[in-house]
Amino acid sequence: MVDDCLTRLRQAQREAQRLVAAKQTVNVFQSISVLTGGFDRFQERTMPSSLSGVSFLRIAGQAACLSHNYEFNSRSEILRLLGKIKPGGVFLMLGHGGIAKCGAVAAKQAQLEGQLGNESEPVIRLLDHVSPEVGGQSSPHAEETNAVFQALKIMDDQEFNAIIQKKNLSVVWAVCSSLGTLKYHALNRPNWDQNKLFERHPKLLALSLQMQKGLKKFLADDHGNLDQHYAHAAFLFDPLEMRTVLDPFELLLDIGGICCVDARVTPNTPDGYKYLFRLPPNRAFAVTIETGNGNIFSQDDIASLVYSFGHVSGVNSLTAHGEKGNGHTPILTTDMSLAKAEAVKTALLVHEIAHRATRGGETITLMGFDGKALRIVNSAQNIDFVLPYNPQVNILSIAD
Repeated sequence: MVDDCLTRLRQAQREAQRLVAAKQTVNVFQSISVLTGGFDRFQERTMPSSLSGVSFLRIAGQAACLSHNYEFNSRSEILRLLGKIKPGGVFLMLGHGGIAKCGAVAAKQAQLEGQLGNESEPVIRLLDHVSPEVGGQSSPHAEETNAVFQALKIMDDQEFNAIIQKKNLSVVWAVCSSLGTLKYHALNRPNWDQNKLFERHPKLLALSLQMQKGLKKFLADDHGNLDQHYAHAAFLFDPLEMRTVLDPFELLLDIGGICCVDARVTPNTPDGYKYLFRLPPNRAFAVTIETGNGNIFSQDDIASLVYSFGHVSGVNSLTAHGEKGNGHTPILTTDMSLAKAEAVKTALLVHEIAHRATRGGETITLMGFDGKALRIVNSAQNIDFVLPYNPQVNILSIAD
């Protein structure tokens, strides 16, 4: 049974990869076949990531809700992240614009102009946390305004700032714009230029080089079609949990921060789906969650995922014109029993709009990777198998 399932997935890969490369909607089975092929390529890696020790929370427009007035805010996720950054490290607010406009910032501008249209309630709530100063600004200036706004929210928060001061963290913002160019600005280091930042924090330079490479690949693959935000799957995962198996030798972070969810310009950090499945730019959407939290989802997490179901080609199962995309939502954890993934699924399906987008959970795939094997389960597709991690060079274990 398992061998038959794997055979069918292998047979589906070539056609599925062709459709994904052409930014066409694939079915859930085809999407899983693309991911299994990506895991095969992950086993060919012979060197760890250049961004070892770097991890991001992913929120549309970096618009984290910090208000104590909201029960499901993002404070615990950010506190946990700040706690994982090394003393003297960097908290980075990473946006994008110009070459690939930020959808959340554009939606905020439309809202300010009274032209937002029929958006879902979670998305509208998310826009409450995007800078209102973006109104009337062109891209990437609007995204820069929002990145500064979001970074200042973190630095000016009394609870967060106490940690920043105690650990002597550099609070930095940047926007990925022309050909992946990142110009870093340190809010609390006014006398440091970019060369000084690179000297003190060389992983910022490594991030710049990776983003340039990724965006050039995106441009080559998409032939100038920069406005199409595409994904064949919308992942949910906890980056700090996944780091324990994907980046096991860096217990603390050189850089931790918040980046946008946009699949076109997502950093390839060793903490989740893009790294594990060797995914090129503009292939998969992702929302980060906190699996150890009883609530699991902040309002920003749900809003970001709902945004993908309405706006991201390929997974956009809820649109103004009816269902189009596949709604495929893999949940990735380090738990091979998949109990954690099941808990995330249960919490997600409480939200009516997510229940509808995933057809009552039929398009949700449960995944567990513990550094030794990958398990994938989707009962609606009659899929339940384990792929062993048998790499050419085991980059995840010194013992091997």
